[in-house]
Amino acid sequence: MSENDIDTADKIVQAAIDLIHKKGFNETTMKDIAIAANVSEMTVFRHFSNKKGVFEAVIQKCSFIPSMQDIFNNRLTWDLETDLLLIGNTYQQVMAKNKTAILVLTREKTFLSAGDWEKLPPYHFKQFMTAYLKKMESMGKIHGINIDAVVLSFIAMNFGFFYAKATLKNQFITVSTKEYIDTSVGLFVKGLTS
Repeated sequence: MSENDIDTADKIVQAAIDLIHKKGFNETTMKDIAIAANVSEMTVFRHFSNKKGVFEAVIQKCSFIPSMQDIFNNRLTWDLETDLLLIGNTYQQVMAKNKTAILVLTREKTFLSAGDWEKLPPYHFKQFMTAYLKKMESMGKIHGINIDAVVLSFIAMNFGFFYAKATLKNQFITVSTKEYIDTSVGLFVKGLTS
């Protein structure tokens, strides 16, 4: 695929994100996407065979999987607080960068098939966190915890802050992302190591 094709695909995906955000998945047509991307409808179909293909590209665009893979494969220090701060801050940065696409995904998930759920970033995040905490447990750095419950708590803590910040704005969120991550990770670490 040439650089021009990638630019065109990105334009199509961004147009789809904006339209689906405004109109919803069912009300957005491939023709609408083509008009918004300033390309022909044939060009949209050349890049994506159908709307679901465009939506899968939206999932890929907003994925935090590459950032998390880099952390879990290369950047862990095996110090619980340091690692959770890195993971939490990276998660918030990627989610903020892709806020509109994430909001679209949370609203439009109803048409996904059972197999599609495994493609979604939270599924992979859960796997990364589970493997990390199991390793920390085997190293004796944490003990006596229900790893599944802890992983879900960490994911919910991070997604909940992102979602509240994205949808409720300053009406509800009165702390900075840094304050939130520092405080919540501190509490989390204290709970896991006490």
